Amino acid sequence: MTVLLVRCMAVGLMLVGALVTTPAWSATPATGPAQPQYDYSADTPDPAAMVFDAVIVRPLSFATTIAGAGLFVVSLPFSALGHNSDAAAGALVGAPARYTFSRPLGNFDAESAPQGTQP
Repeated sequence: MTVLLVRCMAVGLMLVGALVTTPAWSATPATGPAQPQYDYSADTPDPAAMVFDAVIVRPLSFATTIAGAGLFVVSLPFSALGHNSDAAAGALVGAPARYTFSRPLGNFDAESAPQGTQP
């Protein structure tokens, strides 16, 4: 057998194995019309605000988080001498990271992000 034929048979066996081990989509019975998964209330942001947040604000916030991490590393010796490295880390890295990763998409209110969690 040639190497190409062996490789084709191996790929075919992997595909058959993947199809056999994957559960069938039709195994779950239909329960009627799909129920809405999310509750779109009055405080749900506008879809345009969500797109603006995802395309422009989040990448800029991520860049701010990276820049803050760099500034924290540069200021770390001085922060350690002043015994305030936790405050410097929270202000330079933690706050931008919470704004980037913890707040709901399209919600630009910084106070809405959970304060007790660290990203």
